[in-house]
Amino acid sequence: MKELVKYGDITAAEHRRDRMRLAGAASAWFMVPVVPALILAALGVMTAASPAIGLSLFVLSAIWLVIGLILGIIVTSVLMTRRISWKKQLKQRISREGIRTRHVDLFLKELKPRERRALKEIEDRDPLLGDAYRETLASRLTSTKILKLTDQELADAQRRRDRVRKIGSSDAQGFIEEIETDIGRLWTVRRDAEKLLGDSELRLETIEATARRGSALSEIESGIKRLSERSAQLPIALEAARVREEVLKELEMDADVSDVGVEHHSPSSS
Repeated sequence: MKELVKYGDITAAEHRRDRMRLAGAASAWFMVPVVPALILAALGVMTAASPAIGLSLFVLSAIWLVIGLILGIIVTSVLMTRRISWKKQLKQRISREGIRTRHVDLFLKELKPRERRALKEIEDRDPLLGDAYRETLASRLTSTKILKLTDQELADAQRRRDRVRKIGSSDAQGFIEEIETDIGRLWTVRRDAEKLLGDSELRLETIEATARRGSALSEIESGIKRLSERSAQLPIALEAARVREEVLKELEMDADVSDVGVEHHSPSSS
């Protein structure tokens, strides 16, 4: 939101009100019941000399916890509803003026799951490609908004034309021609928006492919390097295994010779 203040999309006062709404919504459900209940409980402790008053205050404290929790949830719901309504109006205003790169985070929920995942992955791997991808997402969002708005305007114009035709007045023909002109202009805008949408989606695919290709090549090169290192170590391992096998054979032969010598000497000793 600070970036929106920086570029004049919202005022500093709007930003402060939004932060207050958010803070209030986050704390009201807890502060409204707990703070008064603690005050009542503290008063009950302070008036311990009068057991009846202290007990009454403790009972009021427990009752307020329940009532306050309900009120706190209501306050939280109201504040969140107002914040959602304000953000919706802000998004509509930005959509009319044109979605920029800095606005993409505001429209994250309107992105496709694949686009959100790709945006995070690309920005983590390559910030420059991430900027290009974010800018293209802004173009895609803008063209989608234009298409949606144009379809609504076309539907309204066509319904208006049909209503005027049903009137059957002699003066209606000129108005119908004006409506037809508006419909033609709307169709032109729609075709341009469709082309912009197609170009944006193609560019998104291109950037994703470029980022993935670069990542895949890096992984392949790293794998080849590790394989080369293991291949270089293989002859050494084979030589070590061969030497170990020869040593074992020599040890076995020495053991056989020793056994034979023992067998030859045993009769003479008897």
